[in-house]
Amino acid sequence: KSIKNELSKIKIFFGKNKIEKKEVLQILNISSNKEFGQIRDAALLGDKMKVNRLIGEIEFNNEDTHSYLNQIAARLSKLNEIQSLNQNINDLEIAVESLSPKVFWKDKPVYINQLKNWDKTKLEATLFRISELELFMKKNSSIRNDILIKDLIVRLCNQATNSA
Repeated sequence: KSIKNELSKIKIFFGKNKIEKKEVLQILNISSNKEFGQIRDAALLGDKMKVNRLIGEIEFNNEDTHSYLNQIAARLSKLNEIQSLNQNINDLEIAVESLSPKVFWKDKPVYINQLKNWDKTKLEATLFRISELELFMKKNSSIRNDILIKDLIVRLCNQATNSA
């Protein structure tokens, strides 16, 4: 039914005109993992304005909520690992450089800025809460997981702006 509705939208909009991929994606309002990565990064940076804008733009699929949780947990785990390395080195840039596997060069500034908002204690407590949330979501199949993910994102953003 959902696919038929989307195909109907495409047929109505394009008629007999040539279909461009960019226009189809706009009509369907499809969000990607890249967009979720943007909201995850903005939340961990504490960028409330960007998080607010992206929460309104991104469609959170209930089926993908465990993937979203895994993406957040993976980033927090990576930040936790860097903080562990930084305890001995005491230089975030060197700690990020010494991480294995290496952080992509374009992502290094984002990691470093996120690390300024997240100490080891906050990271470990948040990772624990995420595992509890995942368990709660798995036990309660009738709840709206997309709302829980949005709430988590807002809480992460608020936590990032609060001092350790």
